[in-house]
Order: sequence, then C-alpha cells, then structure tokens
Amino acid sequence: MQQKNSLKAPILVMGVVLILLALAWFPTQQTPMQQRPYVDLYVQYDTGNSQLEQLATDIRYRMSTHHSYRLLNERVPLYDDLIIHRVRVELSEENGALHLRARVDEQTIEVNGPQNAASSLSSKLFSLINEALAQP
Repeated sequence: MQQKNSLKAPILVMGVVLILLALAWFPTQQTPMQQRPYVDLYVQYDTGNSQLEQLATDIRYRMSTHHSYRLLNERVPLYDDLIIHRVRVELSEENGALHLRARVDEQTIEVNGPQNAASSLSSKLFSLINEALAQP
C-alpha cells in the first residue's frame, strides 16, 4: 500500500510536464510569428558598367545570406504586423571614384573611394547598412 502512494507524485509531475510540453507546440497567434524582419532591397546602378554590376551583385549576395533578416520577395504573404525595412542602394562612378549611397528607412549612408577599393567599399556599405538595420 505504501508503494502505490509513493508513485502518485512522480506520475502526477510527469503528467503536468507532458501537458505543458504539448501546450508549447500550439501557436499563440493566428498570424505567423515573425522571427526575422524583412528587408525590401532595391539596387540602382548603370547596367553598362561591369564594375558597378559586380558591386550590386556583391551587396545583394551579402544581404541575402545575412542571418538577422530576410530579403522580401514576391512569394511572401504580407501581413499588417510584419516589420519591413526599406533599403535603397545607389551605385555610381564619377571621375574615377566610386560612390555607394544607401537609404535605410530614413537614414542615409554614403561610402566613397577609388575604383581599386571596390570590394572594401561594398563591405563597408554592407556593415553600415547592418548597423542601421540593428537600430530600433
């Protein structure tokens, strides 16, 4: 008789734990939860300039593979409560210098430098865009 009473408490605790684990799997909202914000990226450049095209490809690749946000595409269903950051990048070349400008929501970012520093300029612009996106 003593042995039956000693098993009631562990069985009861185990049952409560199983119920809590089962409840954790149920969604708490009707709309899908957003784990990472979306970024609506638009890159503008002279398509006849191969160096600017390479910079645009590099920036798109860096942003599409970044872990803290996702690029917005046509297949994403848009809900009212989604966080979407607008990023507009303009790449230009004037007098042998590269000008990389970005507008992240309402913040303007500009990186300039010589043509031979193109890869480091795109890297710097990417890091500044990420800093702007990380700000609340």
